[in-house]
Amino acid sequence: MARYEPLRVGLPAFQVRQWFLEGGLSGKTLDATLGHIAGNANNFTDALPSLEGARDHGPGGAYADAFELVPGQAAPRANVIGDNHPTNSGATPRYDVPTAAVVYAVTDATHSGYAPITADLYRGAHTQVGTAREAGLSKKAQERIATAFATVALDELRAYVQNGQRPPPYLAFDELKGADFRQLLLDAAGADPNDKVKSLTASKAGTSFKKSIRIPNDSAARATTEQAFQEQYIANLPAPLRSTVRLLDVGTEVNIGGSNSGLPHFYALARFGRTTRVVELKQLIPSPVEFTGGNPANANAAKTVVAAERIQASANELQQPVVLGEKQYVAVPYDDRARKIDLALLNTEKKLVQMAKNNGRLTGRVLAQTVDFHALAEWMGAMDKTEAVRALRNYAMTYDNQAQLDANSLSR
Repeated sequence: MARYEPLRVGLPAFQVRQWFLEGGLSGKTLDATLGHIAGNANNFTDALPSLEGARDHGPGGAYADAFELVPGQAAPRANVIGDNHPTNSGATPRYDVPTAAVVYAVTDATHSGYAPITADLYRGAHTQVGTAREAGLSKKAQERIATAFATVALDELRAYVQNGQRPPPYLAFDELKGADFRQLLLDAAGADPNDKVKSLTASKAGTSFKKSIRIPNDSAARATTEQAFQEQYIANLPAPLRSTVRLLDVGTEVNIGGSNSGLPHFYALARFGRTTRVVELKQLIPSPVEFTGGNPANANAAKTVVAAERIQASANELQQPVVLGEKQYVAVPYDDRARKIDLALLNTEKKLVQMAKNNGRLTGRVLAQTVDFHALAEWMGAMDKTEAVRALRNYAMTYDNQAQLDANSLSR
């Protein structure tokens, strides 16, 4: 067998199409989504985490037990990120300490769920490799990057077991590896590392909102969107905050790309006291780690918000579950999610190793938040770290080849 050979044949195009149909896509939106992922392994992986989870990592999946980190022993469970990849982390404020400087943390936890901690380790290692491949790096360099992620993530978990002190679910700025990475993160955040939260949220929100978000012309559509924000979002905010909110404008768009590709997103421009914010209603699909399929009807917004609060830098009172009819949404401040590094700028092995180490350490810290300490200690105690790192690297390289095979199957 060739090294890193995929463990199954490429997904037939009709199965991928059927998956999206069951998720509610159709017509031009479906065609645009299929065109976006055909032939592009990273776009395929971004758009179909639930399909990959259900088909490959669930019971009976080709990859379910193929790369065990501790052979014969199940990994402990925790609230995981669920879709652990580089652009789901970035610069974020500490909502529990408004005067604190920005930190590096999970910025999009809308796929979080309760699962074995290996879900985030596998997905994290794989997406590091995909990012390196997209940057044109060699297979050897991709291996080194996957190894860097795996080593640091497992080291962080081991440190928790050894000292018994749960780390915070973020990295302070001075903990980040690499001057290049720190500068790219600052550029993305538009801030000095010591800037306070207000410097990040006081944006030119009104101007950018009208430029980038489609404003409904239809009065009925506009009224429905306004009603959704008033009755399902603002009304559920904590009372002291709710009294300060004034809705200014609403918008909508259909996202092409990412795991919510083809699903409508709704936006509100609102004043929260003296600060103008853009809030996004992001329609949920089920967490890819819970293997319930891709039908949005199986999502649970309230559970997702609770899980997210356990693994993000701090609870964000602006993040709320919203239910519109049979569809589940999570409302999130849009500008908080936007401060992430442009992967196109991570174009050297040095920069990508820095990212892999930072993402690995963050992954370990996130998993430490809710994993049972004794179960983790037993699992880590039975682990041969060298073999576990090798297994994560081999999985990452193999599954990236699988993703390329699947994406290319669509383009035929």
